[in-house]
Amino acid sequence: MKGSVITIAISKESEKLLRTLASEEFGHEKGALGKTVSMAIHSLMEKKKRKIASDALLADMAKGFHGGGFNGWKNRNEIYD
Repeated sequence: MKGSVITIAISKESEKLLRTLASEEFGHEKGALGKTVSMAIHSLMEKKKRKIASDALLADMAKGFHGGGFNGWKNRNEIYD
């Protein structure tokens, strides 16, 4: 995969975690670190999209369901013949 080169600074602990994840996921193949970082970025974007969708659904639920506004029955017995 051809891509861009970026330089970042991360803590030693984060680097160790990154290398461990890369090794577990891709072994010691060339580009394993880049693939792992790309997977993390895509995972974060998916998480963000799910959060946005979830927040929108919760906001709709908080508004409540009005059922069309019909309120012609006083109790359930009036519904059935």
